[in-house]
Amino acid sequence: MNLVVIPFHDWKKCEREGFRTRDAHLMQEFSKHPFVDNLLIINRPISLSEIILFRRNWRIKKGKLLAKKNGIYLSQVAPKTFTLDIIIPEIIRPIMMRRNWVPYIFNHSKVVKAVSFALDYLNMEHNYALFMSAPLFVPLIKNISPKVWGMDAQDNLLKHAIISQCKKITALLSILSR
Repeated sequence: MNLVVIPFHDWKKCEREGFRTRDAHLMQEFSKHPFVDNLLIINRPISLSEIILFRRNWRIKKGKLLAKKNGIYLSQVAPKTFTLDIIIPEIIRPIMMRRNWVPYIFNHSKVVKAVSFALDYLNMEHNYALFMSAPLFVPLIKNISPKVWGMDAQDNLLKHAIISQCKKITALLSILSR
């Protein structure tokens, strides 16, 4: 089985801060599991404003670059583990939208095309499961076709600052019912 993971704390953050989070542990264990053929980790897309203002890494530091195309970088970080980094050439919108930019960008055509490119490159496009760790990434699901998908709902996201209102979660999840 091929597996696509959209972690809350992506591979870049794990490289920067250490593989200490729940997401990191899940990704590491998925990569070791004998039933997982290939593991694709979709790092959170990064805007030009984040690169400039926060001096964030625009792609992973370690690993072998397999393919690059128009701000899309597919790398291999372990024998069957791959990461996808996406640069979004926006400056003003991410600043204005702040945290609302995340669900917006996971519905953006460039992100959808980047994920499709990576799935195609890895011959996973017709046979993969998807695992995500936050409802913020739900907009992407309506644009791709995982055989099955699941979400890590360990945390009560209503208590997190990033999602302070139940309406936001309901709105994101309602996308799936369309």
